[in-house]
Amino acid sequence: MQVVKLSIQLKKIESVGLWRRLSTIGTPPLGRSSHGFVIINKNGYVFGGEHSPRVPIGSTLHCLNLETQEWSVCQPKNKENEPKPINAAAVASISDCMYVFGGRSGIGMGEGDTNDMYSFNTSTKEWSKLVTSGEVPVARSFHSMTAMGNSLYVFGGCSEKGRLNDLHCFDVATNQWKKQPSHDVIEGRGGPGLVAVGKTLYVVGGFAGREMNDVHAFDTTSKTWQTLTFLTPLPPRSVFGVVSDGTNIIVVGGEVDPSDKGHEGAGNFSNETFILDTSAPKNWVKVAVQGDVPEPRGWFAAAFADHNKNLYIFGGNSETNSRLNDAYSFQLTN
Repeated sequence: MQVVKLSIQLKKIESVGLWRRLSTIGTPPLGRSSHGFVIINKNGYVFGGEHSPRVPIGSTLHCLNLETQEWSVCQPKNKENEPKPINAAAVASISDCMYVFGGRSGIGMGEGDTNDMYSFNTSTKEWSKLVTSGEVPVARSFHSMTAMGNSLYVFGGCSEKGRLNDLHCFDVATNQWKKQPSHDVIEGRGGPGLVAVGKTLYVVGGFAGREMNDVHAFDTTSKTWQTLTFLTPLPPRSVFGVVSDGTNIIVVGGEVDPSDKGHEGAGNFSNETFILDTSAPKNWVKVAVQGDVPEPRGWFAAAFADHNKNLYIFGGNSETNSRLNDAYSFQLTN
């Protein structure tokens, strides 16, 4: 019997995405970095951050209508309840509410850190400082927060005692905190990515004295951690944009080499886009991008819009150390 050997050439599957710079109208927010950005009901909300290095910019909440692309200032009905000016807070949304946790009002690491939790109801236009209970996290800045169901999860950041690797859960129905199991192999870090896919949280990269590219998964049902390994890893980075789209994690930009001047200077930034399919997490795939590709940046936030399946970014720090106030949308096309 003759044996025939078949040679099969696998076609490389390439991901393609399209960037668009938004042609906004109205008065945009002042350029900033280390701010919060969320999308609620087809509106993007920008809060906090810095325009000058390490100096909190203020408490004004800006709103971008994603359909008309018009900027406006969101005037609260109870301005006396809004957070004081803070930098490097973590922001996430559940239903009609934006939540703001932590951040700092001072200049140095740990200076003016807070562990307060605020909510802003975008329907009633009211701020609330929440009275929380349980295992309240220590005050921190440059941490990450993401939503899953009716819970908010907070990971890492910088405290008065140094960089953190702890994970906490906040129930928005009871305003109660509960500390989650930690994973000792995760080095304490600032500027990490934290994103939810289904019932699993993913910690991606961050700065632990050096730029990191490790990925750790936390199963919120079994309360167990797993460290993922890849044939093609993500290039190391921190303070980047990260969202989930179905089973995909999308990473945009970030700092790939820190400044030798700390927060007073600009590091080397990326404008690349990568995706990881968490259903078969073997490789990070670099996306072939088209359109109005943003300039390299870090210290910004990204948010995902369910209504049109687009990722949006606003602002950040540029390689010239100038704070940006531009807005872009991104969509995977293949």
